[in-house]
Amino acid sequence: MIIVITIICIIAFAAVLVFVFKNSIERADMGTSSKKGQTDTNENNTIIGFLKTNLKENRVIKVEMDYTNTTWESKESYKTFCGESYDERVILSRTTFIDTFNKTNSDIVLSDTNGNNLYHIVLQVNNLARRVGVMRGGPPQIKVQIEGIIKVMDVESNNVVRYMNFNLMGEASQTPSKRLSSSFEELAHRFARS
Repeated sequence: MIIVITIICIIAFAAVLVFVFKNSIERADMGTSSKKGQTDTNENNTIIGFLKTNLKENRVIKVEMDYTNTTWESKESYKTFCGESYDERVILSRTTFIDTFNKTNSDIVLSDTNGNNLYHIVLQVNNLARRVGVMRGGPPQIKVQIEGIIKVMDVESNNVVRYMNFNLMGEASQTPSKRLSSSFEELAHRFARS
């Protein structure tokens, strides 16, 4: 009887591990867009490298958040899901991203109010989702997964000149605002290394 219970516990634990692993896959794909819309994935052409090369003097870049078509768990509108806290969460995600990036990278400065006259950044969030994992003997580990694309846009033509797709999660927290902040902190760190 003890052997059967042990086997059941092992199977249950393995199932939890598979669930957590499956839902914690993180990726960040980078590339460039040519004028013809083709993709160039030359790793020597990093986003930050491109901006440093092309912005000789004013390296301040305006960041715009695009939550226009964002969904919650690929179902309902994120705005509907958040209700009255929607504006607060959009501001929190933008300020967390900008502040974390600016602490991480000294070559480029992000701003939500002004920038240079050559490029601006659109951070398009496509989906947010709650991910729950279980640690043995501990409380549930709740994270926020964010998916979308960061686009570096040419101000004059409004064309995408560089982009970074993202699908990642930050640290676990029992507080929704801390989970959201943590995910945008992680995104800012990855963007700073792009």
